[in-house]
Amino acid sequence: MGKLLEEIKHSLENERDFNKTVNILKPLDEEVLREALICLAIDSQNMNYYFLILQLIQENETWTHHLTASRLLSVSLVSFEGAENIALNHLRRAIELDNDNVELKL
Repeated sequence: MGKLLEEIKHSLENERDFNKTVNILKPLDEEVLREALICLAIDSQNMNYYFLILQLIQENETWTHHLTASRLLSVSLVSFEGAENIALNHLRRAIELDNDNVELKL
């Protein structure tokens, strides 16, 4: 995981290549994606990590991407004004997309 985190961080923060970073993230398992973005955003407090998941949502809207966005905002980027409300909206959308998922509702 360490090498992956460095690759993502370097691509986004040093090279400032948003599209390259999105392409690194696309093939990742959702749990790995979520863990990587949360970890990197905690360390950097960089909103660009949230914009990465928004790009993935725009390309392929899934409840798992919305859950990742919600957790990213409520865990890593909670210090930003309005983050909790936006996180709640992502969670609501995740529930809309997978209404039978009891875990989301809890």
